[in-house]
Amino acid sequence: MKNLKGEAVQKAGIIAFALAALVAISSFMTGAGGGFDDLMRQQRYALADDVEASGRIGMIAIDDRSLRDIGAFPWTRSTHAELIEKLQGSGIDGLAFDIAFFTEAPDAIHDRNLADAIRDSEFPIALAVPTIDDGLIDATNMEGNYPLETLTDAGAEQVSIWLNMDGRGAVEYINTVNTLDGEPMQTIAGWLAKGSGPDERIRINWSLDDEKIANYSYSDILENGPTEEMKGMRLIIGADSSMLGDAYAIPSGHLMAGARIHAMGAESIVAGRTPVIPEWAILLATLLLTAILTLAARATTRYSTCAGALLTMPVMQWELERNGIAEVAIGSSMMTIAFLIVATGALHVIRYFYGRMTQNEGTGIPNLMAMKMASHDPGMTIAFSVRNHIDIVSELGSEGRDRIMAKVAQRLEMGSNGRTIYQIDASTFAWRGGNDIDHETTQIESLLALLRGGVSFGNGAIDILANAGIEQQADIGVEQAVTNAVIAANRATERGISWEIYESTDNEEHWKITVLSEISRAIEDGDLWVAYQPKVDSSDGRVIGAEALVRWRHPTRGDVRPDAFIPLLEKANRTDELTQFMLNKAVEDFSRMPGCTVAVNVSPLIIGTGKLCRMVREALEGSDFDPACLTLEVTESERFGRVESIRELEEIKRLGPKISIDDYGMGNSTVNYLKILPADELKIDRSFISNMLTSHSDRIVVGSTIRLAHEMGLKVVAEGVESAEIQACLHEMGCDFIQGYHTGRPVGIDEYMPSRGT
Repeated sequence: MKNLKGEAVQKAGIIAFALAALVAISSFMTGAGGGFDDLMRQQRYALADDVEASGRIGMIAIDDRSLRDIGAFPWTRSTHAELIEKLQGSGIDGLAFDIAFFTEAPDAIHDRNLADAIRDSEFPIALAVPTIDDGLIDATNMEGNYPLETLTDAGAEQVSIWLNMDGRGAVEYINTVNTLDGEPMQTIAGWLAKGSGPDERIRINWSLDDEKIANYSYSDILENGPTEEMKGMRLIIGADSSMLGDAYAIPSGHLMAGARIHAMGAESIVAGRTPVIPEWAILLATLLLTAILTLAARATTRYSTCAGALLTMPVMQWELERNGIAEVAIGSSMMTIAFLIVATGALHVIRYFYGRMTQNEGTGIPNLMAMKMASHDPGMTIAFSVRNHIDIVSELGSEGRDRIMAKVAQRLEMGSNGRTIYQIDASTFAWRGGNDIDHETTQIESLLALLRGGVSFGNGAIDILANAGIEQQADIGVEQAVTNAVIAANRATERGISWEIYESTDNEEHWKITVLSEISRAIEDGDLWVAYQPKVDSSDGRVIGAEALVRWRHPTRGDVRPDAFIPLLEKANRTDELTQFMLNKAVEDFSRMPGCTVAVNVSPLIIGTGKLCRMVREALEGSDFDPACLTLEVTESERFGRVESIRELEEIKRLGPKISIDDYGMGNSTVNYLKILPADELKIDRSFISNMLTSHSDRIVVGSTIRLAHEMGLKVVAEGVESAEIQACLHEMGCDFIQGYHTGRPVGIDEYMPSRGT
């Protein structure tokens, strides 16, 4: 086998640079380098000297003390009116409420009192406009919940309190203006800073110690009135208690009350925006530098320069941003340089080890990997197994065995008219033959005869006892063909014959190693089909949809249970093709039944990889099927602790389909998953349903699960309903839908459609 030499070696650096450029582009497009930049800034925030507050912004906190003194929040609007009156004559420059007043008070007198206080105030007052959270917020065109007209007519200004979060869920920037219902509206931070310029997005200066922003307890103001130091300040009233839960993540990883974040943002606006050097400009300069190094510099120079850049770039960012000179993003550039170093080193390693990867270590003969990489004319596959190799090792040791096997390979190559011989393991060889079985079997007999005289070693000859196996199919993969040929050779050894042609059997071990290749053929040949089990409304017994269940009618094994092949696919992480088939078929079949829902099970292995969203989109594309009628059933697993999994499910929901939590109560099921998964439905596992009439504990579990799900806004499906008594009990408990043999067995689409009256 050839190593990477000559021209290939010269191209190694170019390949490494091309890969690094791809990393640069993907990192820039996805914002992946932002994590490193955030980490560096967190370190600076922690280590740099505290930045003093301007003294122009203050906070009136709804804190633990105020909650004890005044009572549980929310308080009456007359209480807020009293606070405004207390602040009259204090000389403050403005007061902003981080509290929403968009619904009428139970007693109108409180709204009138607050309106009167606003009307009579000697300083401007701003009221919060929160954003309507419908789960589909588009920060460029948000809808607002506006304060009561009673309050705005009294002279209150309106400010947006929407906080932008980055991809990691942290508040890093503050806007001076947000867009609500298509119109610009000043943010509460912009109002506090008395900003009147254009819409800006400013990074919050988290080096500022938030404890140095003037802070006053709400109840203290009510009891003792304002202080002299408030004069000239703009104040924000907002929650500052863990009991109220109004907290957001900040880049350091800590949680901070929303009102404090607005105050920090206002301080950052007052300080002014730091000039930003575009990330693309830094990345372009990095790519130019690495391109020059790749084309013109020696390897040692390339490595040392790249290493120097990795060390100096963080220092440059630290100094520029700490001194307010410029804001720079170096994460993507550093990822690019680091990848270039790794890729270049990896290619050097590949250059050294490539030959060893494609040849047997002891004999130097091409191995199975080399056989898979080589191009072959269509033909059968022959395996040749030396059955007395253990005796050879015992007599000559592994080194002697390797020398004997090298001579066997030479004999095989010579006797097969120069065909390339591959060594599959220590005692097995394989090669590609032609399409004439008579010719190949005759040649095998000749090879066996050639080896019966033994091969020379030292002063004597070593007997070679061998058997051969043949895989006749030319249209299967190399690895599968070799496996089948080796199985045939082993059978020949067991039966005491020279050679044998491979034939499929019902052997379970063989089934396990061939199921992965057979599943694709089953889909193409129509052996894989979909059955639909009706899903029934518990209240009136009406069929409202179905669950899609895969079925396999194997040409030799007959009907194969799903639990006999799906676990094998999942173990090999090969569920993609089956999932796409199920989605396509379910959408195609139910396009003929408008308004009827269909549920498809998906493996947790593909969730969070981006594959599932693509599959759903492809299944729905070009179809008349209503996406809202499609439900994806996901089984809870530890993978749902990953942010990528939750994001993909949320993206799928934006396409229209619903998410159902399958087999609830089993395995990894936890209430925490109900909180974080964007689910619409919960399916109670059949093990609880089947025993609920005889097991008191199971009945309690089912009842409490139904109540919990309903309180969280989820529909409930009970699967495994086998009798009218269980159905009646579930109906009394408030279960929404049922599924099981009592209401319908899984059937083909043609039988399912008449059952619905279509």
